[in-house]
Amino acid sequence: MYSHISTHFSSLVLGLSLVAPPAFASLLDILPRAVQTTVVATVTVQPLSVTSIPDTTSYTNSESLQADILNSTNFYRYEHNATALTWNSSLASFAQSWASHCRWQHSGGPYGENLAAGYPNVATAVDGWGNERAKYNFKTPTGFSEATGHFTQLVWKSTTSTGCAAVNCTGKGGMDGFFLVCEYYPPGNVVGDNNAFFVQNVQSQIHNSGPTGTSTGVAMSTTTAVSTASPTGQTGLGNEGTPGPTARGLWTLAILVAALGLASGMI
Repeated sequence: MYSHISTHFSSLVLGLSLVAPPAFASLLDILPRAVQTTVVATVTVQPLSVTSIPDTTSYTNSESLQADILNSTNFYRYEHNATALTWNSSLASFAQSWASHCRWQHSGGPYGENLAAGYPNVATAVDGWGNERAKYNFKTPTGFSEATGHFTQLVWKSTTSTGCAAVNCTGKGGMDGFFLVCEYYPPGNVVGDNNAFFVQNVQSQIHNSGPTGTSTGVAMSTTTAVSTASPTGQTGLGNEGTPGPTARGLWTLAILVAALGLASGMI
């Protein structure tokens, strides 16, 4: 039934992710930025058993979709000691734009991204991602894998916001049912340094809110490779929360501009 879905794991290309304090975000927008290239790793999962009654309202009503995404996502984040995500309308717009193409592939955008198709409602789609935790090794971190990539993005501690959209793609792009696209910022699944970022951002379950359901559907998730230039000229990996020399230079420049603005009464 899902013969059109292929499972592959592409090679990772290093890119730069910069997270700036809100006070300097507008200033950074006018400053030169390093070129960022993201190549995603596509993940598929096998269909799960059907236990839920279809409820397309969660897909077709924007308020219901937002509430169900946040409730279901933050359910897993609470259990894994991560702070609750907030809704980001810019991410939701990006997700809507990509979902409207009805292509069962990743957008290649600058955010973390989870995809799902064929689930009866939003909650069961998120459960499809979250239930991958049963396959994740928390003692010796699995890191990124095809079997757990959606879960690790879902509970990634450094991620603070999400925005999602769903489009009925029945009969389009080889899909059946609603196509759900969720974007995350800052992106999770940061690879490198012997999975050190997974140790920091993916914690084992410390709360138990009760069992979650399962359903039919397929899903895909991304990895993010964040690079910084090392003194030796080799490429190293860094967390999006710990910017490299280029990012630090931009932050310093932004701080100077802000200081001058305050001094002159411009800000």
